[in-house]
Amino acid sequence: MNGHRARLFTIKNMDCTDCALKIEKAVSKLPGVKLAEVSFVTSKLKVVSETPQLNDQAIIKTIKDLGYSAQTEESFKTITFHIEGMDCPDESEIIKKKMKSLTGINNFEIYLMSGQLKVSYEPSLISVQDLIKAIAETGMKASSTREKKGEAKAWWKEKRMTFLFACGSLTVLAFLLGKFGVAERITHIFYIAAIIIGGYYPAKAGLSAIRTLTMNINALLIVATIGAVGLDLWEEAAVLVFVYSLGNVLEAYAVNKARGAIRALMELVPKEALVRRNGNEIVLPTDEIGLGDVVIIRPGEKIPVDGRVISGSSFVDQAPITGESIPVEKKPGDEVFAGAINQRGSLEVEVTKKSSDTTLARIIHSVEEAQAKKSSYQRFGERFGKYYTPAMFILGVGVAIIPPLFFGGEWTAWFYRALVVFVVSCSCGLALSVPVTVVAAIGNAARNGVVFKGGAYLEVAEKLRAIAFDKTGTLTIGRPTVTDILPLNNLDTEKLLALAGAVEFRSEHPLAEAIVRRANEASALIVIVNGLRLLK
Repeated sequence: MNGHRARLFTIKNMDCTDCALKIEKAVSKLPGVKLAEVSFVTSKLKVVSETPQLNDQAIIKTIKDLGYSAQTEESFKTITFHIEGMDCPDESEIIKKKMKSLTGINNFEIYLMSGQLKVSYEPSLISVQDLIKAIAETGMKASSTREKKGEAKAWWKEKRMTFLFACGSLTVLAFLLGKFGVAERITHIFYIAAIIIGGYYPAKAGLSAIRTLTMNINALLIVATIGAVGLDLWEEAAVLVFVYSLGNVLEAYAVNKARGAIRALMELVPKEALVRRNGNEIVLPTDEIGLGDVVIIRPGEKIPVDGRVISGSSFVDQAPITGESIPVEKKPGDEVFAGAINQRGSLEVEVTKKSSDTTLARIIHSVEEAQAKKSSYQRFGERFGKYYTPAMFILGVGVAIIPPLFFGGEWTAWFYRALVVFVVSCSCGLALSVPVTVVAAIGNAARNGVVFKGGAYLEVAEKLRAIAFDKTGTLTIGRPTVTDILPLNNLDTEKLLALAGAVEFRSEHPLAEAIVRRANEASALIVIVNGLRLLK
């Protein structure tokens, strides 16, 4: 039943069990239908197809021809997992093969740069625990993104970094002991320890690849290491494992840097907020704030959710969300966005969107899903990597055995050359280069108020020769300044600045701040004015 897809339909005008049997029999005869089950009690039809594309309209037409009406019902649930250990396109390919082999999967998307897997599944055919178990079989670990709320661990604090350090230290120690004449059996113990520790993560991933009939760089490492040990080349085997492990750590570092662009967007929203419920003010996690709640936002705080101002007034810097360079005045009735920064006034905001549905959340989702819209460079890199690794494996094996077998070459010398082929044949760097660059660029652009809808559009940007901007102020550093002073009636410039500064001194408007700043720069004497009244 691998690759089967389930679909649920609601049947109307079905009056008896005979009607249910008639519908079941007719739908079962349709091409590609593996199973059709009708429940007379619930008026539901469940169809399992043998092909990923289930022709809903053909099923509805068949039911309609029998004198009944039917409509599709969404029977799938969607869950997003964080995949620990998925840092390379080879590993995402293993996940892809595993997902395709499971029953009850409607659709799935892999976001390598954010380390996530989004799955649409049929709960009656497969459970969340089944999905987690299936991913564990690949040598990686899945956890719900809701559980993965803590701060990301620095790449150099990861276990694999500790293993790499231990592998390198043991290899160097074994080498030095050998130089000082220590018995080989002792140095071999250290080399074996280095191979086991340093090769733990690559071997785990390599065995998973072999189980799924995928040839990746980790599988090459297993073959090369076994070959080196078989020829009693313990030092070479340990060095080989260290070099591969070092490459994996550097790749994890590059991916972590790209993922940091997405994490930075998430950090625009505060983790907690002050909420008024039933007359009481309580601090709640942002995820627990509901529609209709009233959030109190004090001066200098970030706005946690999208909402509508019901009390108070202030200027809000919403450049991270809208790209507007100048803080916008907010008063009762105005809309505010999660991630924007409240400036000097206090606001009470009625929540209109949950944290998962805010404008910022959609921007983050857009950045994460940008990987699905691949550029031509990225598609080329993935296609190249798919064939490159098996080709390098065949080449390496050929270098190791053909010259000694057919041309009288020395086994050890040609095996050394084969090891060189294996070491330099890592395709992950090539396959990662484009997605890492794309996600880092898209994330950085999003932090500055520019949203690219995928790598394909980012790639087109280099061909642009002219850009039309929609309004004045789009291109700015975001800080108003006084550029020219034009006194009238022979008024002294310094006196004009002093008067303007006195009027604007207590104002919170961004333009007022610019005037006061210029007056201070000119050392104009600003006096405190009382009795000011705002004229509208």
